[in-house]
Amino acid sequence: MILKEMSLIALAIFFSSGFLIETEFNFGKDKMGNDWEVINDGVMGGLSKGKIEMTENTLKFSGSISLDNYGGFTSVKSPFTKIDLSNSKKVKIRYRTKNQSVAISLENSKEFYKPYFKMNLANTNNEWKTVDRSINEFKENKLGQETSTQISSKFLESVQRIGLITSQKKEGDFTVEIDYIKFE
Repeated sequence: MILKEMSLIALAIFFSSGFLIETEFNFGKDKMGNDWEVINDGVMGGLSKGKIEMTENTLKFSGSISLDNYGGFTSVKSPFTKIDLSNSKKVKIRYRTKNQSVAISLENSKEFYKPYFKMNLANTNNEWKTVDRSINEFKENKLGQETSTQISSKFLESVQRIGLITSQKKEGDFTVEIDYIKFE
């Protein structure tokens, strides 16, 4: 009996210590994504528009990019929470885009001017694509400009928010549909 209790305690410590094998964001009605929010370039004076809707198995993010008033982006982001990705070696995403490429973003601060990391994903011309990418392909950005700083395990253990952001600064309508994002 004591051995069984010790095993349960060890498992509880293991799972509460952040040693997760994978973190998955699986989108769709009755799954996840309903609490994600759209952030448009209007926060800086731009006129781009974005909206999200949940399909049966995806998060659908669509809208229109405007370059007026120094605009050119829209994004959809998770609520702020602690997400420990320090044991992740890669990210796997199933998605499709139309008329715009996007990037996955990782933030560890609520202040917009703090550096964050992003990984660009190609436009798929409305074809479903699944990509496996190294976690080291995330590049630091500060106020929209890429720096040479590489992502660190310290940053990965303190992620507070993930998101998707249009990344081409190309005017016009777009659609992005995400089935899942999985960190392994």
